[in-house]
Amino acid sequence: MNISKEQQGVLCSELAQLRLKADLTLAPNYPYFAGKPSPLGRCKEIRDEVYRLLMPPQSYTEYPILNILKTTQQRPELRKVWGSLRDEFSKMP
Repeated sequence: MNISKEQQGVLCSELAQLRLKADLTLAPNYPYFAGKPSPLGRCKEIRDEVYRLLMPPQSYTEYPILNILKTTQQRPELRKVWGSLRDEFSKMP
């Protein structure tokens, strides 16, 4: 996917907005994991919630830059993943 530096900045900003929305939804339901406060240990839940927020048709107008992701969403190289802080990444279904 080739996008401009400006588009990259806007895309990162809008993904950060989705992450904040996800945190507001998840934190009350998952306040702790293994004794650690949220969001620690909740990569999968965060990934799934951001993806859920990204997919509805109304997000096309709420976050127009995300259309870049949505138009490539069916391509095999764009998949849901989660990563750890130890530079290990796992593909998730």
